[in-house]
Amino acid sequence: NAYTHLYTAYREHKENKEKKANAPVEETKASTPAKFNKIDTVLLIGVDKSNYKTANANADTLILLNINQQTGAMTVLLIPRSTAIPIDKNDSVPISSFQQSGTARTLTAVSSLLSLRVDKYIIVDENTLKSLVNTLDGIDLYVGDDMNYDDPQSGVSIHLNKGYQRLNGDTTMQYLMYRGDDMGDLGRAKRQELFIKSFYAEKFTVNSLLAAPAIINIMDNSLYTNIDFFTLANFRNYFKIAWNNSFTVKTLPGKLSPDGSLWQPDAALINDIVNEMGASSP
Repeated sequence: NAYTHLYTAYREHKENKEKKANAPVEETKASTPAKFNKIDTVLLIGVDKSNYKTANANADTLILLNINQQTGAMTVLLIPRSTAIPIDKNDSVPISSFQQSGTARTLTAVSSLLSLRVDKYIIVDENTLKSLVNTLDGIDLYVGDDMNYDDPQSGVSIHLNKGYQRLNGDTTMQYLMYRGDDMGDLGRAKRQELFIKSFYAEKFTVNSLLAAPAIINIMDNSLYTNIDFFTLANFRNYFKIAWNNSFTVKTLPGKLSPDGSLWQPDAALINDIVNEMGASSP
């Protein structure tokens, strides 16, 4: 069946990797992987630089994944990078800045924001997503407006025309990174939401199994995480949920600050989402 095919591909990849006696050992897994529960919450942290094992990279993307193995429900909660986190009575900072002090600080900030225990994480940089999209031969998306933005200092160049089109890895990143409209980071979060829905619908099909070895190779070599996804039990459970059950994508409820620089979270609506997920409190 489908998940057996994927797991077999993973085992073959691992065996081939172990046969290379002179291959470097990569610390892509924690020495003691986090334990899985019947309701799991994992924070996906996308960073804005390739050296993601250091503690001085901003969190360019924060996505909470909630997987309820009891009901089969999967919820994706997008947290805008400008979400305001209070540091004292009079001041708040964007949640993206906590990653500069390490992943533990980011996990603490997200746990406090959601009143929810978050201790599992996956850190990736943009090259991982580019590789996945290219391996799956692109993705069809509707670009709502012309996107034109250049920042030579940071090496960012975004040029997409309005309309329905097939995006490759590079143009997908342009679509996801763009925040040049009036909505700023909120508009970016909404585009991430559209991308995730399209990616899930288009790519989680039987045809995607043909690319399983390449996808697993990308994940195994690119993810920095404290989770061991690929034990047989974990792999089977998560694949069955992702393949067969409900999938919901939401953006963290809130509103823009008066000056438009921060996303001010709505605690009551956030509490409703957390209760719906049935996740554990700190």
